[in-house]
Amino acid sequence: MLGPIRRDRTVLGVDIGATAIKVAAVDFRHRTPRLSGFAIETRPAGTEASSTMIRRAAAASAAHGRIAATAVPAEAVITRVIELPRGLDETALRARVSLDIEDSLRQPRDDVAHDFRTLRDDQAGESQTVLVVATRRDELQARRTLLTASGLRCRLVDVDTHAVARAALADARLRPPDDTRPTALLDIGTRLRLTVFDRQRILYQQDHGMKTDAATDERLEVIERALAVHHGSQESRLPAALALAGGGTDRQLASALGERVGIPAYCVDPRPAIAVDETLGIDGFTTRLPRLLTAIGLALHAGDDHAHWR
Repeated sequence: MLGPIRRDRTVLGVDIGATAIKVAAVDFRHRTPRLSGFAIETRPAGTEASSTMIRRAAAASAAHGRIAATAVPAEAVITRVIELPRGLDETALRARVSLDIEDSLRQPRDDVAHDFRTLRDDQAGESQTVLVVATRRDELQARRTLLTASGLRCRLVDVDTHAVARAALADARLRPPDDTRPTALLDIGTRLRLTVFDRQRILYQQDHGMKTDAATDERLEVIERALAVHHGSQESRLPAALALAGGGTDRQLASALGERVGIPAYCVDPRPAIAVDETLGIDGFTTRLPRLLTAIGLALHAGDDHAHWR
């Protein structure tokens, strides 16, 4: 685990996507975190992500920082919510989480990497709620190795859905006034990923195929089917808002979706919680913003002195 980010540092969020490497550079010297640079490096079809691609994207972002964060895909991660006794110190908490992971996954301890955090719990009682994430250690190490080979210092490895949810929650329109209703995130790219989350945890996830050149009506039909499956699931809660992200997102789709399903729908925009350097050109940034949200969420997480999933 690394120490706190010095306030003269810029942090890079590195999103290793299926079609491109996206880098967002966030400067934490200011009262409001400032996006100081970004880049999207296209990844040729059928090629593996490489340190050369990441190095080019980092250089194109015009950032001087070397501290970086990246993510593993949600499908490579197991997420669990467990109840543990209150009052455990950090060592005891880690030991209990490790035992739960071993019992539930039934894999050798050395093959699995995991981390956890205690969720906010307003209820009195003898137990506390703990969110645990686990992935294969080689999956985690592959991401770290890529960043290191690119000349970057890997501060943390997150989960991609957690990162984009963090960026969405920077958008004030997507923060419900209380915790009684969740937010539904629709990440639209080479596929549709529906993630329902509240401020504490990911509640529900599903993926659907989607044509990259799908028309608005086709995308709406896929989204409506995905929402219908969620609404029909056990203990589902109607989202307070729909957050749209990814390269297949636009305001026309958000407007049409909101009208069809009767739930406010917005293209995620973390401004003004994140300032944008005036040298970047607002029009160019706004066009690329939907594809940069995971990278922005990663940078925000790495710049948080209380970050998890290190």
